[in-house]
Amino acid sequence: MAMDVNKYFNNLLPGSKTYMPEGRVVCLKELPKDCMELYFRGFKHISLKEDAVEVLKDMCEDDLQYLLKLKKGTPDAKIIQKALDIKLNPAPKTKKSKKTEK
Repeated sequence: MAMDVNKYFNNLLPGSKTYMPEGRVVCLKELPKDCMELYFRGFKHISLKEDAVEVLKDMCEDDLQYLLKLKKGTPDAKIIQKALDIKLNPAPKTKKSKKTEK
């Protein structure tokens, strides 16, 4: 299933085009489908929405640490840190108790 990029990312330059160092043109008329890959490579024209924690928490710890360093000092760092915290300290699974009828 494809990721809903509009749920997890903000377009910081809507309607524009930007050029990647390798010569790729990224059209920002709408969010590109490969937002996560671009974001991981340091693309500066997209940012995270709070809901991105949902997908970030499933990344490996090393990738989250990398993103945290990459986005240090930005609002995205708080979202990445939240995902990392969830990754390192998952909530304990609660047991459903069976009610015993007397």
